[in-house]
Amino acid sequence: MIIYMFLQRLLNDKIKYNVLLMVIGIMCISKANAWVYPEHRRISILAIQQLSPSQQQLLQQIWQEIRKGNEARLSEQVFNLVQTKPVTQIDFAAWPAIAGDHSCSPANMLETILTSNWILKVATIGDALEQGFTNVKNNAQLINTLRKSDMQLMRADNAYVTRAGANSVHFLLPRQSVTITSQNYLQDCIASGAPLNAMGAYAYYHQQALLKARLYASLPKDHDNKSALLMGAMADEAFAIHFLQDAFAAGHTAGSWGNASQQKGTHDYYNEHGLAVDTWDGKKQVVHGDAYLKKEGAALTAQTVAQSLAQVLASITVPELHEPKQISASADSFNICSNLVMPTTQYDLPRITAIFQTTIIPGLANGDGALPRFRAEIGSFIGVSTALIGSSLSGGFAQNQNTIGSMAGIEGNIRFGIGLNGVLNQSGDGLAFIQFGGETRWCIQ
Repeated sequence: MIIYMFLQRLLNDKIKYNVLLMVIGIMCISKANAWVYPEHRRISILAIQQLSPSQQQLLQQIWQEIRKGNEARLSEQVFNLVQTKPVTQIDFAAWPAIAGDHSCSPANMLETILTSNWILKVATIGDALEQGFTNVKNNAQLINTLRKSDMQLMRADNAYVTRAGANSVHFLLPRQSVTITSQNYLQDCIASGAPLNAMGAYAYYHQQALLKARLYASLPKDHDNKSALLMGAMADEAFAIHFLQDAFAAGHTAGSWGNASQQKGTHDYYNEHGLAVDTWDGKKQVVHGDAYLKKEGAALTAQTVAQSLAQVLASITVPELHEPKQISASADSFNICSNLVMPTTQYDLPRITAIFQTTIIPGLANGDGALPRFRAEIGSFIGVSTALIGSSLSGGFAQNQNTIGSMAGIEGNIRFGIGLNGVLNQSGDGLAFIQFGGETRWCIQ
């Protein structure tokens, strides 16, 4: 009956398309959202609001320079508290939301923002999700609202479920020891050949933004590359900010190891229920993630994001005493969707460390002292079920059918199916399977 109902639903083309997308995504799932689109954007707005008045004014001036030639697509202000419905322009606060989840590199993000039509659909869905969160009355409604948004995003962005599925770039690298120092952990994250991870990705793209900002500050006002360097620097920084924000999500602090089922289940549990954490500089707080953003967590994350933005703004305005490195003015093209390990580059460690110290200390790797793990029923499975059957008979419909008897039997089945737990809404258990088996019955009079 279950598989029959599932196949009946597949007769609807829209549902068929959605289910197939979910199956593809689940089969290669190794990452999950830290924050949904409106949460990324909300944190960015809070961070911009925490900048000093002079920094906010400078950011707006930079934004106006970036907008030249792109006025139709980019909003007039750095962020809009109220957006049009549907969304027709993208503000800078949305760039970190588009980074990583809807693009694979700063260069790809810029191309998507400036030239694609589907990104406006994504922005509209994100705005609707923000409004939907304000109307939910319980957790079931929140999950249903989120799953509806996920289905819409999969239709708008064909690569949404598979993007960055080859690695765990959105997760923090787990600590290998309880005694590891912050300096040693940071070195583990940014080391050439290290697995792609959230802090490593942040450090890399932030470094590229700083290099472009320094080069911009050193060039004469009439230099041809000035505008391109601004665009590239802000794109690199927005991409970096996405992963900096990810580093504050509970599920991405705790759920950074294990197979897909463990990673997804652990990610979902801690994002919803919260996790007591310490930052490297000694702050203590409970954080959540992925549709469960709280005011305290948003403020903590935004404070660090503001510091990162401030570093780039300072580099744009203050020329370096030494000759800055000559680099491409274009947004960086390192692809987090196809690469597995950190690239080789040199880092401005004092500036990177200043930001890193305010981030969350991640959980330990598998072993003693590791955080408890949780499982989600995702991916293909084979199962076995058995049953004992018993019933009694007391007469029949005819007058002479008055014999009393009983019936007994056994049943055995094997199931082949797929689990979609954590993807479907609350109307189903997320399990679909084909069952083969048989039963034997005995009639006893």
